[in-house]
Amino acid sequence: MNNKWPRVLLPIAGMLAWLVASCGLPASTTAATSGSSNTAAISPIVGGPGPTSASTPPADPYKLTILHTSENHGHWTPVEVSKVSEGGIARRATLVRELRAETPNTLLLDSGDISQGTLYFTQYKGAEGRDFYNLLGYDAVVTGNHDFDLGPKSLADNLLTGAKFSMVAANMDFSREPELAGKIQPAVIKTVGGERIGIFGLVTEETAITSSPGPNVKVMDPTQAARDAVAKLSAQGVNKIVLLSHLGFPADRELASEVPGIDVIVSGHTETLMGDPAKIDASLGRPSLPYPVSVNGSSGGPTLIVHAFTWGRLLGRLGLIFNAAGEIVKWEGEPIFINSKISDDPVVAQKLADLAKPLDELKKQVIGQTLVDLDGRRSTVRNQESNLGNMVADATLWATTRDKTQIALVNGGGMRASIPAGDVSIAQVMEALPYGNRLVQIDLTGADVIAALENGVSMIETDAEKSAGRFLQVGGLKFIADLSQPVGSRIAEVQVGTAVSGYVPIDKGATYRVVTLDFMYGGGDGYTMLKNGQNTRGGDVPEEQAVIEYIKSHSPVSPQVEGRIALAR
Repeated sequence: MNNKWPRVLLPIAGMLAWLVASCGLPASTTAATSGSSNTAAISPIVGGPGPTSASTPPADPYKLTILHTSENHGHWTPVEVSKVSEGGIARRATLVRELRAETPNTLLLDSGDISQGTLYFTQYKGAEGRDFYNLLGYDAVVTGNHDFDLGPKSLADNLLTGAKFSMVAANMDFSREPELAGKIQPAVIKTVGGERIGIFGLVTEETAITSSPGPNVKVMDPTQAARDAVAKLSAQGVNKIVLLSHLGFPADRELASEVPGIDVIVSGHTETLMGDPAKIDASLGRPSLPYPVSVNGSSGGPTLIVHAFTWGRLLGRLGLIFNAAGEIVKWEGEPIFINSKISDDPVVAQKLADLAKPLDELKKQVIGQTLVDLDGRRSTVRNQESNLGNMVADATLWATTRDKTQIALVNGGGMRASIPAGDVSIAQVMEALPYGNRLVQIDLTGADVIAALENGVSMIETDAEKSAGRFLQVGGLKFIADLSQPVGSRIAEVQVGTAVSGYVPIDKGATYRVVTLDFMYGGGDGYTMLKNGQNTRGGDVPEEQAVIEYIKSHSPVSPQVEGRIALAR
């Protein structure tokens, strides 16, 4: 091994030394190339769990490195968070190339939701994700629920056709959908460094609710599908098995304890930050879990769960050592921060530049009309009911109709510009809602709804320009607040809209389906009570996209200030 390490690989020098020393293998071991030439697909099966593992000393050890990403959602260009430039597909390409050059036997995997979420998806419908993943040499990807957002035909035409990587989903039956039949496999077998690695995928059962797979696609129980996939792979002599999961981390942890024979779960669907708090950049937040999470299942052997957070800001890297029986005997790894210290790959950067050019015209596209000025002034949205705020709240309810949401809570601080009466363009919506917040649906008690409203009116200042962004714009309810009362005791009355009885008093003990924003759900602007929510869904649909589609469907719009919020001083 060269003693001179590329700049981006300095953090992993110790890991590679550990791999070489542990395996007793020469450092010149050649990394396997990715691609479909070393891939075999397996067909659906019915069977029991695979063989259990026992703890045995290493014999003929085999080392494998898994590089992985999750929840990219169309973020091909870097995003700026707390003045830190994070992510970017061209930087990712450089990092992947250098890691492959230095690390033997490498797989590059993704846990789904590749493209939906930005204007790139609006323009290219996922074809740009296919092209980028082809350029980087991804080996396998599970279909995320939002990869189905434009329906089976669009998925087939834009993401699947021409893909050089395998798409897997073991708990989805595509046999009655002609656009997808035979194009997405339950599992594949990849040959890496002379060893066969089984890879299968699982997708959330909520896909039919949160996306558009169509009536011909059946989503099956993921636990049984996992048992079947492990059994089929094991029957073919595969003793190293990786699950690409789009179930979410809590479901992954439960599944790991119930289904033996899975060595690694590459997790997705949730926005889970793993790693050492001392090493994770502060701009990403504080990780809630170590990397990896080890779960001892019914077989007694470990199943390792890894997650690479969101938007391509991290590249997960997990180093594994297997003994001859296919049991993991050692592991080490960490997520690698993708920032401006990593240079752009020139080929990928040029591809990105070419794709970006038409987006400038797309932003100018008129999506509808408004008959009234939409008031997004700071002095309005942070202090009182706004017609723009009402429309945004209504749009979030409309976008989550299939999840039967009743109440919308959105922070006024996320609204940054007004839109004058007349034609409305995509660019104007993005200027008014610039943060890329995403919709999250939760079950929340009436008491917690009231607590959220209290937080919203807790920092209203006499100087309207100084009021905090936590002030709420709401849908599905109306409330009265007395600002002369102490903070925490200002909400005097709350009524919730119903289809049958109109507005009725909120019940503190009842449960309401609430749509809010991921920023708030994460505790932003003091909304810690939202973490009490149960049955969490979403986190994928951008707020601005919901508003764009709402305006398209309801144009011309004419939202009014209608008495949802009454403030006494």
